[in-house]
Amino acid sequence: MVAAMQTDYLERFSTMPPRNGIYIDTQMEENGWTAEGLVGAWLFLENHPQAYGAPVVMVSADEAGCEEAQQFLGNVEMAPTKRRLGRNQAISKHPADACDLIREKATAALARLSDFTPFTRPALYELEGTCYTAEQAQVRAAKNPAAQMQGDRSYVVRVDTPLDLLL
Repeated sequence: MVAAMQTDYLERFSTMPPRNGIYIDTQMEENGWTAEGLVGAWLFLENHPQAYGAPVVMVSADEAGCEEAQQFLGNVEMAPTKRRLGRNQAISKHPADACDLIREKATAALARLSDFTPFTRPALYELEGTCYTAEQAQVRAAKNPAAQMQGDRSYVVRVDTPLDLLL
């Protein structure tokens, strides 16, 4: 299901021109969600024909999104445009400042293209879960044949593909 959603997203938005014909426009929030979805699709489906096998060289998101992307992508250029304070609360950069930062980081990324390689997913995926009770942990672990109990209230699942974590 996740792969189907990412494939649909990639096929709909990877070739879609901006609505007003300008690539740097004022639809920052909408463009941000589309860009985030495309990056996710490119990372999750790196062998899809529209993923192009291109490396991700720059990410713009909130600070937490940039930090998370850096864990997966390494030393890519980051352009954090807001800091999350809580649910529906953030300190955002002024749109002009955000555009300047994104332009600066994109330019820096393009200047060092040879530093980047396409993302490849790890060969083994691991999901650890800790529950409130031993019974909860046993019930959850029983749902996935690859799960193993780790102590009274914890289990771990180790699989070859991320989709196998969803069983």
